[in-house]
Amino acid sequence: EAAKPPPGMIRNHLGLIEHSVMTEVDWEQRWRTGKDAAWHMSNVHPMLEKHYDRFVGDRGQCRVLVPLCGRTLDLTWLVERGHTVVGVEFIEMGVTRLFSSCRLEYTVKSVHSSLPPTAKIYSSEDEKLKILNADFFSVTKEALGTFDCIWDRGALAATNPLHREKYFRVIDSLLADDGVWMLDSFDYTSRAFHGPPFIFNPDDIADSLGSRYEVTQLDYFRNNAEKFKAWGLGEFYEMVHLLRKKPRLNSEP
Repeated sequence: EAAKPPPGMIRNHLGLIEHSVMTEVDWEQRWRTGKDAAWHMSNVHPMLEKHYDRFVGDRGQCRVLVPLCGRTLDLTWLVERGHTVVGVEFIEMGVTRLFSSCRLEYTVKSVHSSLPPTAKIYSSEDEKLKILNADFFSVTKEALGTFDCIWDRGALAATNPLHREKYFRVIDSLLADDGVWMLDSFDYTSRAFHGPPFIFNPDDIADSLGSRYEVTQLDYFRNNAEKFKAWGLGEFYEMVHLLRKKPRLNSEP
């Protein structure tokens, strides 16, 4: 029988002992040991393809934000459809691997003074794709502007639940008043699995975001992927919601 992890640690779905809530060091270690494949897809996210028309609507060319983007192929897929795309990724290795895997030349530029001095922007030659290498919680509207669309394909699901309000504040500041936030999230029941991905189900969405966003459910289904079964999750549900800011009264901040 495997040894019980020490207090404050768990044995995750990869069989590794780590903090019960992932730290930045834990994420970087996964990248360095090649464990990033556990959450990356080898193709475009099927929910982005399926709900793309609802996501961009009739906007034409959009500014799209992809938080905690890693090296997802969703970024270049959106660029190919005429959009200007900005990703945010804390692990620099993830940024460089994205550009190398897509065979894209890039430049590295300094960033706005509102961001930490260690932050950098990696930009494709045509500047249609930019990746900010920084902590997402440090991102400001002054540095990146606002976005027509935000594609959240696992960013919230990877965020420490204790930090969700911080996450929501950054999203709220970066989403244009008439913009849309498409959120892919999960629900499951397990005493052995602690996340990430963390649970964020329709009740959580209503409780945390219902007062400030109009919420439309686009999808809810049982995901039978073998990796979830290997994690000990007999029932794993995936859902997609489209969120739009509610109009604010003049008296609101």
